[in-house]
Amino acid sequence: MTQPLSPKDLVTLEELTISNMWEVAALIEVLEKKGVMKKQDILDAIRELRKMNPTARTPREFDDPTDQGSKQVDGNALVERILELIVEAKLNPKQAREVLERAKEAIDLGEKEAKKMLNH
Repeated sequence: MTQPLSPKDLVTLEELTISNMWEVAALIEVLEKKGVMKKQDILDAIRELRKMNPTARTPREFDDPTDQGSKQVDGNALVERILELIVEAKLNPKQAREVLERAKEAIDLGEKEAKKMLNH
């Protein structure tokens, strides 16, 4: 018969995802430092795997609807760069989450201010 888990033994999907992100980032860093493979090789392998599995998430591109001349931005590349900065800053998952929450708050505030300006 199974025994119930204590709350301290349970983890959320978010915690698992963040843990997985750090593990993958660490593996990539070790492979690159040892000269086994470059980050671009890994990105190329990911693209190939996505081609073989069309249901896998594809890179998202973002357009700025307020700027007619803006270029499209590869969302995955942007997220990858953000994660690189988090790793470079040696933030733990809690610190990374706090920084990203602060960034979201700043974006939300900017969006509110932009709406105010458009309405006046």
